[in-house]
Amino acid sequence: MSRLDTSSPPPPPEQPVASAPARLWPTVIGVLSMVLGARGILAPETGGPSWVSFLLSSLQGQTIGWPGASIILLGVHGLRAAAAGLLVLAGWLLWRRRRGAALHVVYPLVAVPCLIALPLLTLWAYGYRQPGLGCVLAYHCVGGALPGLAYAIFLLVWFRRGRIRQQLRAWRKGPAGAAAARPAGSVWPTVLGVLSMVLGGMGLFSKLWSSAGFLMVKLFRAEGFFVPQGQYAAFWLVGAAAGLLLLVAGRLLHRRRRSGATCHLIYAALEALIVIGWAVAALTVTGSPARLGLSVLCAILASWLGIVLLGLIYPVFLLVWFTRPKIRSQVKAWRQPRPQVELPSPDT
Repeated sequence: MSRLDTSSPPPPPEQPVASAPARLWPTVIGVLSMVLGARGILAPETGGPSWVSFLLSSLQGQTIGWPGASIILLGVHGLRAAAAGLLVLAGWLLWRRRRGAALHVVYPLVAVPCLIALPLLTLWAYGYRQPGLGCVLAYHCVGGALPGLAYAIFLLVWFRRGRIRQQLRAWRKGPAGAAAARPAGSVWPTVLGVLSMVLGGMGLFSKLWSSAGFLMVKLFRAEGFFVPQGQYAAFWLVGAAAGLLLLVAGRLLHRRRRSGATCHLIYAALEALIVIGWAVAALTVTGSPARLGLSVLCAILASWLGIVLLGLIYPVFLLVWFTRPKIRSQVKAWRQPRPQVELPSPDT
């Protein structure tokens, strides 16, 4: 008679705990917020007069429209610039997997009222004495504010999603949870590709929106605006094509195509030439300074300086980035997908 084994069976081996999957969206949105926030501080996305013109006119005792208009507009611009600075901080915290989500939700609550109020205040202030000038400036303000409004609405929708809020709660458990969510490997093609698609889309939209604004300048006979004609109109059309090229280049880079790097280099050289050529052409603005007024002249000069500086930053960065030996070696390692055709066997 066999002896029964009364010992308990061995416990099953422990299954390894699956770590949280790496997420790339905090890096993408973090970098995008930092870039857009910096653009909002240096030159406002409200394509009308910048805060520099209102500051200069206020310090020199100049007023536009009804009394106190410069001070009110300067205050709204300052609040919008503070919101842009908050967006930069929020992007940096989110990029570091810190608690930057709350600031991304606070940013639209501050920026959206400013972006809506600036076109209305501009129309009221400048249209008080020159209705045509006020309408044109308000039109450009609306076009410049639309991308900022779209991004603010996107942030509100994105951070209210259930899956995103669940991931954010996992980061609060400690540095280990945030570190596990960091993607491994090279992520710059995705981040730079998304950034190029956004900036390219904004550039293309800006050119198309401003093209209709030139028609308004002629319609309202607003003085103080440069309307491209002849060879100057070619700069504007090529600029719209450059925005479309950057949009396509970002998509190709996002898919890790070697042609994406080539398109970025072509765009960088083309955009640098366009910015320099447009800066020279914009110096031929019609109208005497005494007739335009100090505030309008300051607005033109500040906008000109902002276009030149901001227009050259990204092309120069692309030229430096894609000529680095390390980046060139990574791009050469990418393979273009080719369809493979199976040949029939000779035995069949």
